[in-house]
Formats: sequence, structure tokens, C-alpha cells
Amino acid sequence: MKRFIISLVICLGLLAIVNNDAYSKKKGASAAGGTKIGLGISLNPASLFNSGEMMFLPVSMMNIYLPIQFGNSFRLEPEFGIYRDSEIIKNDLDGDIERIYSFYRIGLGAFKTIKPANNFLMYFGPRIGVLMVSSERNYSNDPDRTSSQNIIIIGGSVGGEYYLSDHFSLGAEVQLNFFSYGDEEETPESQFDSESSQTVITTNGLIFARFYF
Repeated sequence: MKRFIISLVICLGLLAIVNNDAYSKKKGASAAGGTKIGLGISLNPASLFNSGEMMFLPVSMMNIYLPIQFGNSFRLEPEFGIYRDSEIIKNDLDGDIERIYSFYRIGLGAFKTIKPANNFLMYFGPRIGVLMVSSERNYSNDPDRTSSQNIIIIGGSVGGEYYLSDHFSLGAEVQLNFFSYGDEEETPESQFDSESSQTVITTNGLIFARFYF
């Protein structure tokens, strides 16, 4: 699955280069047909992870986006996000316990864009990504325990953004996402051998703010 994601990212990058070259030849080097690079955030995104109690919980992780707009016809949008929760429990009987939960998300979107009005742009296309989940439990009187798991995310998105100025826009996006959970790795290893396969399909909605340089 990791090789598939890497191959897909390379294909999307090559598609962006080819598309931009074709668009530039067609439209010329005018301002409307040039390349714009920006910085954006999504508000209240929903990601899914698998907790120690085998429950699905939402993560309020604010992702950061780097939109690269090629003319009016194509957009490439890398993204990343971090969520880290640390807790120290004082216990006179068993000693101190430190619990750390970490979530790192990286992804890439590739979109066909349409500009029906001068200050409004619509886009649609795939988003792919990886959510890397890890947990640590550090005991003062017992051996430490760690676990990690990678979650592959593949989805389709449709969205739009309204330009309040040449450099700032507000937008919204709807998604249909597929989550595929990888094997969980534990240290020390569990004494019981088990295999599991887990997938999730979910809808999601995002609100965007983007700034273009």
C-alpha cells in the first residue's frame, strides 16, 4: 500500500507539470494563466483513529495546506497536520505514568478547477494521505510500552472558494473518504498473535481559509 501511495503521488506531480505546461502554451504567460502559491488552513476537520479501547473517535486536528494553482484549470495541494496529547498521572501506589498520543498527517490533493466567475473558483478531484498514529506509556516502576499504526486515506473532494481579494479566499469542501488501517506494532510485543483488517468509509466537511502570495 505504501508503494501505491508513493506511485500515486509521483503520478499526480507529473500530471501537474504536464497540465501546467499545456496550459501555459495555450494561455501564455499572462497573470490569469500564471502559477499562484498559497498557505491555507481547514477548520474543524474530522479524522478517524483507533484508540486503545477499539473505538472510533474524532480528532480536532487543524491541517495546514500549501495550494499551488496552475492557471485556472489545475491545483495541487499538499497538506500536513500534527496532534499531540501528553498526560502525566501521579500515583503513590504504582508510581508515575506518562501517556503520550501523537498523530501526524501528510497528504496531497490534485484537482481540476473551474472559474465560473471572476472571484469564485470550484474544484474537484482526489485527496490521498497517511495518518501516522503512535502512543507511549512510560512507567516509573514498570517497562515502557509503545505502539504505532499507519492509516491510509483515499478520498474524493468537491469544493469552492470565494476570493475576497487577490490574496485571500474563504471556501468549503465536502469529501467521501476511505480509511485503511495497517498493522499495529507494539513494544514489547504482545504474547498473543492476532491479525485484523479494518476499513472505514466516511463523509466529511471542511471550511477553508487560504492566503495567496
